[in-house]
Amino acid sequence: MVSPRSVGELGIPIIASIHTKTIPEGDFCHKAPRFQPENFEVNVKVVKELEQIAKKNCTTAQLALGWLISLSKLRGMPEIVPIPGATTAERVKENAGAVELTDEEMEETKEILDSCKVMRNRYHAVGMKMVSR
Repeated sequence: MVSPRSVGELGIPIIASIHTKTIPEGDFCHKAPRFQPENFEVNVKVVKELEQIAKKNCTTAQLALGWLISLSKLRGMPEIVPIPGATTAERVKENAGAVELTDEEMEETKEILDSCKVMRNRYHAVGMKMVSR
């Protein structure tokens, strides 16, 4: 697997897709282990913690976008190009208002992400064999 730092050293950008917070009926995620009710509830706790940082001056979506953009500025990291999804004009406007995170907000976000264990794999066993982790 290639790490974000190694692609940064090579000058290769990362394109990051951000999912909407609701999962439409029939979406693949309904079958994925990470999104099963018993795991999803645990994983949502990280979002609740991040909302505490966001509510100071932005939405949670803007925080996520700002975090990805701010990662690009760290030494050795690649350029990260977020591609946020939107289902309404309101969400497009919200995403366009991504914020630049302060060093303190970056550290708070890092601490939350480091302290939370994501429950279960993104895909079922066969799917996980097809991706690098």
